[in-house]
Amino acid sequence: IMGNTLAERLLKKSDKPVYIHLIYTSVASIVVNIPMAFIVPLLFQADEPERRWWVATKVVCADGSEVTVGGGGPFSSWNHAATLTAFIKVIKYVTSMLILKKMSAIVRTLGSNV
Repeated sequence: IMGNTLAERLLKKSDKPVYIHLIYTSVASIVVNIPMAFIVPLLFQADEPERRWWVATKVVCADGSEVTVGGGGPFSSWNHAATLTAFIKVIKYVTSMLILKKMSAIVRTLGSNV
């Protein structure tokens, strides 16, 4: 959210096309979110080592058994359903942006005619 907000704030003043806005907001989001994936577990969840997804950690369950969590990377548990969900979210985001920009242009045109 922070990356998209920053990018959109900078791009509102420009006359760039929608697809350029989409690229810039996506890049800004990636630049902010990748460091935050490491900063949040290290600083804000320091007392919970199982939150560090990049390190394998043994966790004791309520029944006394131990389970190893983490260490497999960010896509270790992905399957076809997760990939399909990610693809649908990207398509939804792109179409939402296009509809929003189109409706904004229509409202601006209607407002100038009144």
